[in-house]
Amino acid sequence: MKKIIALFILLTGVLVFMYSIFSVSLKKDVFVFEYGKHISINERSLFKDSWIDPSHIELDVSSIEMEGKFAKPGNYLVEVKYQILFFNQSKTIQIKVEDRTKPVIKQKNEIKVDVNDKDHDFSSYFEIEELSDYDISFDLEKVDFSSSGIYEATIIVEDIYHNVSSSSFEIEVEETTNNLVSNIQSSSTTAEPCIVNGILVVNKKHSLPSNYAPGENIEAKSQFLKLIADMKADGLQVSDSYSGFRSYEYQNSLYWNYVNSYGQQQADTFSARAGYSEHQTGLAFDLMQPNGALLQSYNESVWLANNAHRYGFIVRYPYGKEAITGYVAEPWHIRYVGDQATAIYQSGLCLEEYLGIQGGDYN
Repeated sequence: MKKIIALFILLTGVLVFMYSIFSVSLKKDVFVFEYGKHISINERSLFKDSWIDPSHIELDVSSIEMEGKFAKPGNYLVEVKYQILFFNQSKTIQIKVEDRTKPVIKQKNEIKVDVNDKDHDFSSYFEIEELSDYDISFDLEKVDFSSSGIYEATIIVEDIYHNVSSSSFEIEVEETTNNLVSNIQSSSTTAEPCIVNGILVVNKKHSLPSNYAPGENIEAKSQFLKLIADMKADGLQVSDSYSGFRSYEYQNSLYWNYVNSYGQQQADTFSARAGYSEHQTGLAFDLMQPNGALLQSYNESVWLANNAHRYGFIVRYPYGKEAITGYVAEPWHIRYVGDQATAIYQSGLCLEEYLGIQGGDYN
């Protein structure tokens, strides 16, 4: 009888000991990280029980979704694997990735606009530092666009996680001599449109008459809408809003606004003079991101470069061709050329090279 009791006590002790060994505890089971920061967990500090060999601790982070080199905001369950007496064990921790950082707003240039220019693109004067998608809005209530003067306005930036930043800035409304200068038309803008191999050509060497106003091409618009729909179906971030046909008069106003802001030499690198814009053909479209900015994010730009030809478009101003096209690269600007798009895409050439026509700067 005594032997049975002794054996029972011994077995009980062994069970208690084994339970104490296998019932290890985590110091915490929820870890919070800021979006844009690398996730780093010290295995040595995971367990309350310091005797667990950290070299036998492994975190299975395969459930964490990545955006580039950073984890995407969200809640993730991560398995912690470890060993006790050669037995494999595991526990689960939660990793939260949160975007709690407000967007950073930086103003690049002073803002001067013409009297009555209520539709000015103010977003081009600002640089936004923000990893998430965001929306920009402006409070222009205090600005009197009908009268010259310096007025206070506010830019508001809100990311998709509702982090909001705002900043006050000044707008100078003025009468400018450029209103007179911009009405002077180059004689070349009265020339007939240039068509090569069935393709209407518009660049800094070939212009359109000032009265050329076809509106958006129906076929091009139809194919453009299909392209937008397919981008969205592939999970890409693209807006239904876009910039299409622009009249000679509208391009004239847009161009001189940029000249006022940046000077003519810089403006000529990214904005066409009136009569020299592809948008006047009704065959060119600028894509936009959901936040209202021109589309230039990596995944969307790559998709567009590789797939636009399937809809009859080419990326008109590609990287590496700036000296030939006359403009800085614009991954968002596509031009409809119909059934010749695939051949142009496969050639790796820009339109000027493909057609064998002159490009570069203005005459």
